[in-house]
Amino acid sequence: MALPEEAGRERAEDFRAEHNLGIAPIDDMVDVLEQAGLDVVVMRVPDNSGEAGLTMHDPVSGQTVVAVAAIPWSGRQRFTLAHELAHHLKGEHLSGEKLHGHRNAREMEADSFARHLLLPIAAALAVSEEHPQDVAVQVDLLVRRFDVSPAVACLQLEKLDKRGVNRALLELQRTRSAKQLAATNGWLGLWQQRSAAAQQPQGPRRLMARLAAAYRDGMAPLSELADWSNTSREDLAAALAETSSESGE
Repeated sequence: MALPEEAGRERAEDFRAEHNLGIAPIDDMVDVLEQAGLDVVVMRVPDNSGEAGLTMHDPVSGQTVVAVAAIPWSGRQRFTLAHELAHHLKGEHLSGEKLHGHRNAREMEADSFARHLLLPIAAALAVSEEHPQDVAVQVDLLVRRFDVSPAVACLQLEKLDKRGVNRALLELQRTRSAKQLAATNGWLGLWQQRSAAAQQPQGPRRLMARLAAAYRDGMAPLSELADWSNTSREDLAAALAETSSESGE
């Protein structure tokens, strides 16, 4: 039987191959989960809840919904989405189980899947070969390009075990936040955009599309669609009525 780290990596690589993702960064994790048949809800939770995400399955309808917290850290939110996807792919619809105060093998495998899905080893290797002498640059590029936490980037670089990875330097980079890396290396604006998006509550996109169609057909009130869209009725009505003023020429 494969160890959790190996099993998670293999499943993530198979998933990327099946969905033609190559080793490129994944821009939209919600879209990836939707392609796998999941609906995603981003919702505000109390700061002290300790809840990052969970998967809920209705055995009657067969529908599965992943709920994640609206938080300022996009890398952490994306990791949670990937972690919950791992549980779904294995039919594990109850996540977060603890065993004697420690994370069990199922949770460790889901973590491994999430890490390898978001940042493939081959991509980490390519960046390490771009800048073989500068661990700080490697970590910064991986965090920026793949929208992962420094901890995830450092773990993947450690997995390379190539030319004697400097673990002391990696450990130093692991203590830094993505925001600090962004501020230090000139991409704080990008970090702020990602952070703002990660804090935005949103309903399931497929449900939202059906609600919008129902509203156009006079079958659903604008207020309900606005509530799910986390916006005012006035702004939503204006967006639905807007015509394009953009030109490609």
